[in-house]
Amino acid sequence: MGVGNYSLTSHRMLNKEVLFGPIINAKKEMPIYLTDLEYVYEYTINDTSYIQTTDVHVIDDHPKKAELTLITCDETGEGRFMVNAELVKKTLVDKVDERIMSSFYQKQNLYE
Repeated sequence: MGVGNYSLTSHRMLNKEVLFGPIINAKKEMPIYLTDLEYVYEYTINDTSYIQTTDVHVIDDHPKKAELTLITCDETGEGRFMVNAELVKKTLVDKVDERIMSSFYQKQNLYE
């Protein structure tokens, strides 16, 4: 996290609230927060798009650029939906606003 192109992929289920289902609603300029329990990494979405399963170049590192790429299945399962975001800042966990920290303690989305 916070270096290169940190890429995560996950399934999209029929229940759109589990795993990566919610990222289909991602929009440009939305924030994304990740934590490694030492730091919180804040990213801002700069692109969302539908891509082919063969478009693996989207996870390539770009020199001197810290970014995040999230990928999940599209509605058909034959393509992919991608979110790309740039790192805005990296903050020690104990310095992060409580509103942001509370988002990490949401009820788990379990597939039942």
